[in-house]
Amino acid sequence: MIDILISEPFIESLPPNKIWRGSDNQKVHLFSNRTKERYKVRNLDSEICDDSLPIQIEVSNNSIFIMGIPRRRDLKKVKQIIRKKEIKIW
Repeated sequence: MIDILISEPFIESLPPNKIWRGSDNQKVHLFSNRTKERYKVRNLDSEICDDSLPIQIEVSNNSIFIMGIPRRRDLKKVKQIIRKKEIKIW
Protein backbone atom coordinates (compact mmCIF):
# COMPACT_ATOMS: atom_id res chain seq x y z
CA MET A 1 0.00 0.00 0.00
CA ILE A 2 1.60 3.23 -1.18
CA ASP A 3 0.14 6.72 -0.84
CA ILE A 4 2.97 8.74 -2.37
CA LEU A 5 6.02 7.54 -4.27
CA ILE A 6 9.05 9.61 -5.21
CA SER A 7 10.64 8.08 -8.32
CA GLU A 8 13.84 8.59 -10.28
CA PRO A 9 17.30 8.32 -8.79
CA PHE A 10 18.69 10.80 -6.31
CA ILE A 11 21.41 12.83 -8.02
CA GLU A 12 23.53 14.67 -5.50
CA SER A 13 24.78 17.24 -8.03
CA LEU A 14 21.23 18.45 -8.80
CA PRO A 15 19.60 21.08 -6.59
CA PRO A 16 17.00 20.04 -3.98
CA ASN A 17 14.49 22.84 -4.66
CA LYS A 18 11.24 20.88 -5.08
CA ILE A 19 9.34 19.74 -2.01
CA TRP A 20 9.77 16.19 -0.71
CA ARG A 21 12.64 15.39 -3.10
CA GLY A 22 16.35 15.03 -2.65
CA SER A 23 17.07 16.24 -6.20
CA ASP A 24 14.92 18.11 -8.70
CA ASN A 25 14.89 15.29 -11.27
CA GLN A 26 12.70 13.18 -8.98
CA LYS A 27 8.96 12.92 -9.60
CA VAL A 28 6.00 12.74 -7.19
CA HIS A 29 3.33 10.09 -7.85
CA LEU A 30 0.07 10.06 -5.86
CA PHE A 31 -1.50 6.60 -5.72
CA SER A 32 -4.17 6.45 -3.06
CA ASN A 33 -7.50 8.25 -3.29
CA ARG A 34 -6.76 9.77 0.12
CA THR A 35 -3.60 11.53 -1.09
CA LYS A 36 -5.13 12.51 -4.43
CA GLU A 37 -7.95 14.21 -2.55
CA ARG A 38 -5.64 15.82 0.03
CA TYR A 39 -3.29 17.34 -2.57
CA LYS A 40 -5.66 17.93 -5.50
CA VAL A 41 -5.41 21.73 -5.26
CA ARG A 42 -1.61 21.79 -5.06
CA ASN A 43 0.82 21.44 -7.94
CA LEU A 44 3.44 19.37 -6.15
CA ASP A 45 5.70 19.24 -9.20
CA SER A 46 6.27 22.99 -9.17
CA GLU A 47 6.05 23.65 -5.43
CA ILE A 48 9.36 24.89 -4.07
CA CYS A 49 10.86 23.63 -0.84
CA ASP A 50 11.27 26.15 1.95
CA ASP A 51 14.79 25.34 3.15
CA SER A 52 13.89 26.29 6.69
CA LEU A 53 11.22 23.54 6.68
CA PRO A 54 12.80 20.46 5.02
CA ILE A 55 10.07 18.20 6.35
CA GLN A 56 6.34 18.61 6.65
CA ILE A 57 4.48 17.07 9.58
CA GLU A 58 0.72 16.65 9.57
CA VAL A 59 -1.44 15.20 12.30
CA SER A 60 -4.74 13.71 11.22
CA ASN A 61 -6.97 11.71 13.57
CA ASN A 62 -4.62 9.18 15.17
CA SER A 63 -1.93 9.36 12.50
CA ILE A 64 1.21 11.42 12.04
CA PHE A 65 2.44 11.98 8.49
CA ILE A 66 6.08 12.96 7.98
CA MET A 67 6.89 14.03 4.44
CA GLY A 68 10.08 15.30 2.94
CA ILE A 69 13.72 14.65 3.43
CA PRO A 70 14.72 15.07 7.05
CA ARG A 71 18.06 16.53 7.95
CA ARG A 72 20.21 14.71 10.47
CA ARG A 73 18.70 14.80 13.94
CA ASP A 74 15.28 16.01 12.68
CA LEU A 75 13.53 12.72 13.46
CA LYS A 76 15.15 12.60 16.90
CA LYS A 77 13.69 16.07 17.58
CA VAL A 78 10.27 14.93 16.33
CA LYS A 79 10.37 11.93 18.69
CA GLN A 80 11.21 14.19 21.64
CA ILE A 81 8.29 16.51 20.84
CA ILE A 82 5.90 13.57 20.47
CA ARG A 83 6.99 12.06 23.77
CA LYS A 84 6.53 15.40 25.55
CA LYS A 85 2.93 15.42 24.33
CA GLU A 86 2.57 11.89 25.77
CA ILE A 87 1.89 10.26 22.41
CA LYS A 88 2.92 6.62 22.32
CA ILE A 89 5.55 5.72 19.69
CA TRP A 90 5.55 2.11 18.56
